[in-house]
Amino acid sequence: MIIVKCDCITDQVAVKATIFKMATQLGDVVMSAKPYVHTLSQSNRTINCSSCLKSCDALKKCSKCGVLKYCSVSCQREDWTVHKEECSYLQHVSPNIPVDSVMLMLRLIIKHKQRDFGKPDSSKDTWKRFFLDFKTHKKEIQQDPDRMSQFSQILITLQKLVGNSLPPATEIFDIFCKMAVNSFTICDGELNPVGVGIYISPSLIDHSCQPNAVVTFSGKILYLRALEEIEDPSPENIRISYIDQLALTSDRQDQLYKQYYFTCVCTRCSDGEKEKKMKSVKCQNCSLGNLEKDEDGFLPCKECGCSVNSTDLPRIHKYENYICRSLESLKLEKKVQDATKLLQSCMDCQQKQKDYFSSYNIHCLQILDLGLDASIDSENWFQALSYTGLLIAPYRLYYPHHSPQIGLLLMKQGKIQLFLKLLKEALTSLQQSGEIIKITHGQEHPLYRDLQDLLEQCMEEMRMALEFKNS
Repeated sequence: MIIVKCDCITDQVAVKATIFKMATQLGDVVMSAKPYVHTLSQSNRTINCSSCLKSCDALKKCSKCGVLKYCSVSCQREDWTVHKEECSYLQHVSPNIPVDSVMLMLRLIIKHKQRDFGKPDSSKDTWKRFFLDFKTHKKEIQQDPDRMSQFSQILITLQKLVGNSLPPATEIFDIFCKMAVNSFTICDGELNPVGVGIYISPSLIDHSCQPNAVVTFSGKILYLRALEEIEDPSPENIRISYIDQLALTSDRQDQLYKQYYFTCVCTRCSDGEKEKKMKSVKCQNCSLGNLEKDEDGFLPCKECGCSVNSTDLPRIHKYENYICRSLESLKLEKKVQDATKLLQSCMDCQQKQKDYFSSYNIHCLQILDLGLDASIDSENWFQALSYTGLLIAPYRLYYPHHSPQIGLLLMKQGKIQLFLKLLKEALTSLQQSGEIIKITHGQEHPLYRDLQDLLEQCMEEMRMALEFKNS
């Protein structure tokens, strides 16, 4: 399962993978786990330790391969059980550096050669599992041209790396299949991926678009926390989201089937009300209400009762096509990494469609997301604040109640308000963010501590402003 998670990296002492306690309350830790194998993303190797994934300004290269970098001798020693053999392979292809998927496969093959198939992360029978027990979905992958092409490319690179000491191709394919459908993407506190890992017991957890638990990370340590009361927190009763919920049901199901080969039938996927809002357009009669859309077409406006007429439909379809094309263009533009230009493009698109689509429309919402990132990157704080204001309500509707995405959006909003000296507003945003981050990340997480520092700064500035006013 490839899960985009969001947590920043901590200085905590490495925790042995363990089950903590029966999680029956909101925010309880169900379990924590160290990865069976993991690899740091190539783009992060200049700023993160290859072992603990902690950011560090004074990383030291492995003196032999020069590829991996570590923040300390202890991290290098901890990684040596796998890197000892990996190091010699990397030297064979230097100065070329394998892509992330090959690096993860290489580590899995080294474990396979060592006959190390991992250890269960709990003594409880319900959580017992080994890498050998992982599902493969071989038949589906063999019928997937994209996955088979990826495997062929990985196999060619592995042959250059490892040579004749590679396991048989059938065993390599089995490892590839397990990796393809059981990987966790490890992200930092800003939701940016920093690496990929294979976790033994956590891979038992199934998906739901309306999850009752969330996975977050401190460095490479995975934490599973309850988002609601769970009477019996065994694997079959826990659900996490493998993907971002900010998408239409058809798009989510398509992504899940392409990546994991199953069709989701969770309560969220059968929630037609949210789906109607995601496809909604503004009422052209009263300009106050929205026309929600179901499988039969647009429903009457709840404000004025007006329905879409035959002259409105072509115009709506024209703008629906426009906004879809614009969204794809903006996503491509983001890769160029020109934040100022991207922000202007987002603002132009928003201006053209603002009279036709509500901020609850999923395509508009995705454009607002892109605009927020671009406005922050280009330090256009007033525009960024306007975007956060438009995003809060849809986020609260489409994400689970205690979702880290909501907490992080509120934290961004609070930081911007604090910078702009909107102190009362900042205090409210940061307090609301803290209530969520405490649940999803825990009070010991660096992100929560950063949030508390911002709250203290905000309250101190409010105190100083009051003193100045009364003096």
